[in-house]
Amino acid sequence: MKWNDYFLRSGKEIFGTWERLIDNGTRKVLYIFALGFDPRAMDGLQALLPIFKNRDTQLMMIESNAMNTPPPIELEQMRGENEKRLSDYLEELPKPLDSIPIGRASASGKGTAGREVAKACDRIDFSLYTDVIVDVSAQSRTLFIPLLSKLLHKFESTDEYRRKNLHVFTSENPTLDALIQPVGIAESANYIFPYSGGLDLQSARDKTKVWIPILGENQLHKLTKIWTEIVPNDICPLFPTPSKDPRRVDNLLLEFHDFLFDQLEVPDGNLIYASEDNPFEVYRKLVQTAKHYSEVLEPLGGCTVILSALSSKLLSLGAFLAAYEFKSYSDESPNGVALYHVESGGYTIDRKFDLEEMRSKNRLYWLWLHGECYVDE
Repeated sequence: MKWNDYFLRSGKEIFGTWERLIDNGTRKVLYIFALGFDPRAMDGLQALLPIFKNRDTQLMMIESNAMNTPPPIELEQMRGENEKRLSDYLEELPKPLDSIPIGRASASGKGTAGREVAKACDRIDFSLYTDVIVDVSAQSRTLFIPLLSKLLHKFESTDEYRRKNLHVFTSENPTLDALIQPVGIAESANYIFPYSGGLDLQSARDKTKVWIPILGENQLHKLTKIWTEIVPNDICPLFPTPSKDPRRVDNLLLEFHDFLFDQLEVPDGNLIYASEDNPFEVYRKLVQTAKHYSEVLEPLGGCTVILSALSSKLLSLGAFLAAYEFKSYSDESPNGVALYHVESGGYTIDRKFDLEEMRSKNRLYWLWLHGECYVDE
């Protein structure tokens, strides 16, 4: 496995490790992020600001008009609070903010934002930086997955970028995730660029389809839409456990019981479990399951494994890593891995909580995906 050995840090240990990493004064950092309403959007920047303000750091914000549905007033207020925090932080940094303008998704879910952000990478001179950080806390999956895919492929396939470091930050709060409700979801499910798994080709549509949905709260409508779109032959749901809430997996089993077990008759032996706070464990479980089905079904013409990340950003990163590892750049492979998703036109949130108290439950995670720690001297 590509990330059999991996680097993952969280919480207070992030600052100390970054302080040692950047201490020699030769680091030049590009920090790519998005804003939005999410109270976690500025957590990564806030954590590293004491380091960044004394170093060569460039901030680059993805400006995406992603919501087709006008946001409610409470989300506008939360975005305004994030804008104020960003403005305060920029006053302490030596360089002005740069930006990547991106369009919005269409109502059908077949937006071009993922392709746009991938193309934007070709206009960035990465030779100027030793470290690239992508903060996905306020980015949609249809943005950060194409972005990370392009960066990883670019860094791995370019000799002079072999030691260039690619980091991912995300701030997690399962309690907050459960309070955010999608509205105006797309008419149909679609793959996240570039992970079609060949399902956009006529020759692959008759292959056996194995679906692995990563489950999270309030996602039944999206789950049903994806199932209707792909009509899988087998289903292996992944539940996040262990979890900070010891009853979370029980609650998810109850929420999806009618659909998964009564309607679709998913056998208990197909259930997958992986830690809520370790995307590399999710990645391993997904790769192992995909390899199993690929090997078993290869004599019958192969299969397509379809992943759907309907849970947190952290678990979605595990799905991305698995899809990236399996993505074949050769047409000779009989197997493929797809990432299927349903876009939301907007969101609502139950604001019957104290914002500062909710922020205190946020936990920042740092994944180091490429660079010095993986290079054999």
